[in-house]
Amino acid sequence: MDQLKRVIGMPLDQQVALVDTLPVGGGLRRPPGSFELDRISGYRYNEQYLLMYGIDVKRKHNAFLPTLSAYGRYGANAQGNDLSRSYDNWYDFAAVGLKVNVPVFSGLRRVSQIKQSELTLASAKEQQRSNVMGWELDYRNADTRLKASLANVENDQENLRLAERVMTITEQQYRQGTALFTDLLNADYQLKEARNNYTSSLLQHYLAIIDMNKAKGTLLDFANSL
Repeated sequence: MDQLKRVIGMPLDQQVALVDTLPVGGGLRRPPGSFELDRISGYRYNEQYLLMYGIDVKRKHNAFLPTLSAYGRYGANAQGNDLSRSYDNWYDFAAVGLKVNVPVFSGLRRVSQIKQSELTLASAKEQQRSNVMGWELDYRNADTRLKASLANVENDQENLRLAERVMTITEQQYRQGTALFTDLLNADYQLKEARNNYTSSLLQHYLAIIDMNKAKGTLLDFANSL
């Protein structure tokens, strides 16, 4: 307790009152939900980049296609030798037409641009595939650690119960004079060690839960639920 006070900067002579409790025993369980790539923010960002790279490739391919456009013009001119009377004589004009643009040769510049964009898109897809494998591996590792931590908690909890029973029996035997003082000290030591192991396994279990939510992309939801 004094070490805890020192870490959080609390005066050592001040009393500490813990108001929260940890779920133990049957209260421990795996976080709900399964692994979904759409929950991973990095996956969503990379998918947007892939979309933009694909659009860039299509845009450069389409630059080779002929284009047909229509145009129209309409205007009017005022003329005259006298400025004050020039605005009385207006001569309008109009023109409409079609314009065809056929790309013929660009010095291989467009071909190089297309190849570069296609290489960029292929590289991004390969990187995304590698990232997906990495995210799936992180989830599997987190799942393994979570299962192991839960088993450790259950095992250490049983060891703690056993140490408590041994301590109770040893205390009774010591009062009755059938156990030595060293037996009592040894039982007390074993009980403290069992408590430390159980507390440590609980901590590792909750860290594993955090890792699991991080691997699933639900860390923010988990934090908001606390």
